[in-house]
Amino acid sequence: MGAVAGLVHWEEDIDKSASEMLQQLASYQSEVLYSWKEDHSFIACAHQWMTEESIGEALPFQYKERYVIAADVILDNRQDLFGYLDIHPYRRRYMTDSMLLARAYEKWKEKLAYHVIGSYAAAIWDKKKETLFLIRDSSGTRSMYFWKGKSGTAFSTTKAPLLQLSQVTYTWNEEWIAQFIAIPSMLESATMTNTIFKDIQQVPPSTYIIVTREGVTSTPFTLIDLDYKVHLSSDAEYEEAFMAVMSECVKNKMRAKGKVGAHLSGGLDSGTVVSIAAKESPKPIYTYSMIPAEGFADWTDNYYLPDESMFIESTIAHAGNIIPKKMTLPDKHPFSDLDDHLHLLETPFKFIENFFWLHGIQEQAAEDGMKVLLNGARGNHSISWGSLTLNYYYYSSLMKKMKWKKLHQELDAYCENFQTGKKIVYPFIAKKAFKKSKINNEAFPSWIHSEFAQRTKVFEKLREHKVVMNGLKPEELTHFRKQYYMQNYHWNKSGVASTALSLRTGVWDRDPTDDPRIIQFCLAVPEEQYVKGGLERSLLRRATKGLLPDNVRLNMRYRGIQGADIMHRMRYIWTDIREEIQKMAAEGRIASWVNMDLIRELIKAMPEEPEPAYAGDAGFRILSRCLVLHRFTKLYEGR
Repeated sequence: MGAVAGLVHWEEDIDKSASEMLQQLASYQSEVLYSWKEDHSFIACAHQWMTEESIGEALPFQYKERYVIAADVILDNRQDLFGYLDIHPYRRRYMTDSMLLARAYEKWKEKLAYHVIGSYAAAIWDKKKETLFLIRDSSGTRSMYFWKGKSGTAFSTTKAPLLQLSQVTYTWNEEWIAQFIAIPSMLESATMTNTIFKDIQQVPPSTYIIVTREGVTSTPFTLIDLDYKVHLSSDAEYEEAFMAVMSECVKNKMRAKGKVGAHLSGGLDSGTVVSIAAKESPKPIYTYSMIPAEGFADWTDNYYLPDESMFIESTIAHAGNIIPKKMTLPDKHPFSDLDDHLHLLETPFKFIENFFWLHGIQEQAAEDGMKVLLNGARGNHSISWGSLTLNYYYYSSLMKKMKWKKLHQELDAYCENFQTGKKIVYPFIAKKAFKKSKINNEAFPSWIHSEFAQRTKVFEKLREHKVVMNGLKPEELTHFRKQYYMQNYHWNKSGVASTALSLRTGVWDRDPTDDPRIIQFCLAVPEEQYVKGGLERSLLRRATKGLLPDNVRLNMRYRGIQGADIMHRMRYIWTDIREEIQKMAAEGRIASWVNMDLIRELIKAMPEEPEPAYAGDAGFRILSRCLVLHRFTKLYEGR
């Protein structure tokens, strides 16, 4: 666990490069730093002892005098692996996760990918065959990069050790940059082997790579079977089965040698994770909740809730066994530590509106002695799948199929839940049933330079990757959800961020809603389980009865919103931000990449004072991303 790095030169001496890589690893938080060197091969690990079994472990290590193992790993299905690998009961209590991984590789070779569940990125050097095996878990929760040249190959958890090598340059990868600019969503790039640096490649999530003298082979894998279905006899059985799987995922993610904490908002996903953890843990669970800065005036629609305190407090009181902490980080805003965040993440990024507080919570958790910080970040596509749009599509489908009895039952429940009447709802559903659906497309101007887009063929490549550039029709939602778990580019950015933060703070993010076991279950149950009883996100709401307080569990009136206070936070430095953006446009450092005419128009439209609603303006998001890209190139150019 921690940062790993290694270098293999087929013929040349590696002493100088190995020393520079080792020096870089020493800058990361770790308990010990060990290395292995033999002939023209070098592997090192800045080891974090995250679990009881890992205390005192030396990484890297040789296995059977043939394999050298360096693993950044916490496994979640240890009991299954003990059985598969025939591990003696006496050894199970003390066996480390990296040794289990070595045993799995010995038995299955690269096919271990289909048997191992957890957060991991690992490297295995086969001395006999001179092959390097690199693998990243199914959700990409830990990062791994590599370089391959004529003289050899190298790998690392982060890019920094690779950038120490004389063969690796700081040349920009324009294909990556074009996708970063062209994609309107938080997705940074869809070509997952690419990074911002042309000489450094990435091991994509849910992929293993084999490097030899002859070249590189990359093989994607998946732990999700889209054809697998769960058929049970009653709603109660679906709810019980859901809770059994979810509880197991939470318990597995809590395994740590220190305190366990969790992100807690007022919503269903984090509330479910925290409540299960509090129930299962003999020790208190520490929770961290971000609330708006003091003096913030809520400008959002009544539906949104920037301050979720009332729901957070309800969950805490109902669950018990929780030590809560609310945080405001009054001196922080999206740009306050931007250069440090760019160094930390080693890439331009789009989620600046919330990364500053994610970093702040992680630092506070480390100060409080946490080793693991649970979250429910990916629950929207797994445990809490659903929306009113999905419900309306379901009702309109019942109407078109003339299943009147079922439709009456569902609309009775819907009307009761939302305090409305059938005279209002029936015409609304009929209109949706027999009118051609439209894409819900939020306007987001294209800010890529037209010649740059044409030269890189960025839009053609994004179509090849099936990147959703616009909204989705209601009938496309279920298909999109399934494809989401087959397209590894959705999984990357959060893994890169959580890995970087863990190397800074020593705290690992673990997300039970992202576990392949709960994902598989949620994809396998009938779609109607998510819309039954007049509830959106129905399965989770029904399954958590008694676990969550009803005002949280059945809340369909309010929705939390992140980053609503960022203009309030920037009110004292707004003039500086505007001036920096204006200088960015005048300097033209990235003018060959972006549509500077549009950028100048957006600059003119910037308010003199930070208007609260400007936080949600597409123009502000474009200017922010443009400034991030500008700052990153400025930090790294000339090195």
